[in-house]
Amino acid sequence: MGMTLKELGRRMRSAREEKKVSLQEAADLITARGRPFGYTALQKWEAGTNRPDVLTIPVLAEIYEVSLDYLFGNDAKASEPRSERRISVIPKKEVNGTMDSGE
Repeated sequence: MGMTLKELGRRMRSAREEKKVSLQEAADLITARGRPFGYTALQKWEAGTNRPDVLTIPVLAEIYEVSLDYLFGNDAKASEPRSERRISVIPKKEVNGTMDSGE
C-alpha cells in the first residue's frame, strides 16, 4: 500500500510544527528557494487535498530539516538533526593483504 495524500500532509504539518514555523513563514521560505507556492497551496498539501510537485518536496525536507524518507513514510523519526544523521561508511577494502580505508 502506498502513502496517501493525507499521510504525506500529516507528516509535512508535523515537521513544520516541530520546527515552529507558521504556514506563512513556510510558504515564504519555499518561495525564496525558487518554488513560488503560497499559503493556500501549503494549506491544501497539509490537509491532504492536493500534493506538492516533485521539485518542491525536497525543498520542504530541507526547510524542515527532515529526510525525504520521513516525508514519504519510510522513516519514523522527524526530529533527528541533519548533522547527527548517519551516513553509511564505505567499507574498508583489502589491498595486498592489508586493510585500506581508501584515504
